[in-house]
Amino acid sequence: MALTDDRPGNKPRAVRDGEKASGSGESATFDRQPPQDLTAEQSVLGGMLLSKDA
Repeated sequence: MALTDDRPGNKPRAVRDGEKASGSGESATFDRQPPQDLTAEQSVLGGMLLSKDA
């Protein structure tokens, strides 16, 4: 599974209220760091979907 950014390449992301628009290109690309182990992340999220107590 590959991580992709679904926004068109030439459109910047929308700036939320209370957030400053930055001039650096890399920090504006993603808000958060992607998970290091995608399989583990998928397993945890799948378990949360299956468990009614989560």
